[in-house]
Amino acid sequence: MRSIHSLLRLAVALPLALVACSGGAATTGGGGDAGDAGVQDGAQGEGAAGGDAEGGGGDDGGGVTSAQACMDLATAECQELDTCAPFLFQTKYADMSSCVQRGVVGCTPVLGGKGVSATPAQVHACAQAIGAESCDQVLDNAQPAACMLPGSLGAGAACASSAQCSTDYCFVQPQSACGMCTTAGSVGETCGQNSDCQANVVCNGGVCATPVDTSGACSSSSPCKLTLACIGGTCQPWLQKGATCMAGGLECDLPHGLFCNPNSNKCETILIAAGGASCGIVGNAFVACGANGLCVGGKCSAAAADGAACDAQNGPPCMAGAVCVSGKCVVPDPAACK
Repeated sequence: MRSIHSLLRLAVALPLALVACSGGAATTGGGGDAGDAGVQDGAQGEGAAGGDAEGGGGDDGGGVTSAQACMDLATAECQELDTCAPFLFQTKYADMSSCVQRGVVGCTPVLGGKGVSATPAQVHACAQAIGAESCDQVLDNAQPAACMLPGSLGAGAACASSAQCSTDYCFVQPQSACGMCTTAGSVGETCGQNSDCQANVVCNGGVCATPVDTSGACSSSSPCKLTLACIGGTCQPWLQKGATCMAGGLECDLPHGLFCNPNSNKCETILIAAGGASCGIVGNAFVACGANGLCVGGKCSAAAADGAACDAQNGPPCMAGAVCVSGKCVVPDPAACK
């Protein structure tokens, strides 16, 4: 059930892309989820697993209802993301309740869907495992054993969630809500986002790579763990606010909202703007869009509601957990994939 970490993995892409647009070269940090590009969370059709097609009712004999399992899973994911990467959290969600609500929206259609074997009790156990993860595990594509819950659909079958697949991986092209069960990439294979790679492997520059730990050698092709930065060719702790940094680099603590101001060569705070506000380089500050908004022409385009019109490139984008398909925001649903 690789989909359970969708909130955590996909949230990394937007800030990395924005910092690169400010003139930085992405030579540090963990894997970049290039396939999402900050347009929408769950763009690859992977809502958090759990829930039931009718809105979640009875339990499976384990004392946990589908609705509770979805809530537990979304809450665990959101809390971990907010703890380990609060800036990334803000770029995707307005607040904790919004994050949990979007997680439940993506979760609900999956449990009970075609090929899904996971039960509410198993999803609840997965949520508990996520809550016990370290930030290294959260940000670098770890997949707890309790969350490895493959489905029954064989390779080549149509899918919307990895929870349907016996391979535990559903590959979905960007701007599509349905894909195909296949095998996740190993080190050296192509990828668009972390979930395209096997456990504990990240997507870096379109290639699956093993993240490097503290003091290890790093480069553009050998990324550090996302709790570290590549400084002087070795993985070291991120630079903190006020530290001297190299303009154009990614040495400042991005997960906590810092960037290297090219005017001062100091690590400074990235600001968060709402829909309609200015974004990008604004005066002497760097401004990102919050709540899954998209910076277009120097203005934040607010995310559109499910079912509303969207444009993945020019805005408006979709809310986290939905994908822009043929100009409409759609929440991936296994029942729609034939």
